[in-house]
Amino acid sequence: MEQAENLYQLSQYPPAGLHELKGKYAGLFAVNLTGNWRLIIRGYDESGNSSTQLDAVRSVAVIEVIDYH
Repeated sequence: MEQAENLYQLSQYPPAGLHELKGKYAGLFAVNLTGNWRLIIRGYDESGNSSTQLDAVRSVAVIEVIDYH
């Protein structure tokens, strides 16, 4: 994760399974960990604004690790 310049690059490598979330998690992303467990993150562009545009996200904040299935 540290080597990726943006979330788009991370989304190209399995088994991360990076995907944007909907519903109460709208505006966040999930990364597959194991089984049903997901790492929930919020993406930020280089200006520090929250973003869901994969190629614009330069940093992330971990929101939680959860089994939401």
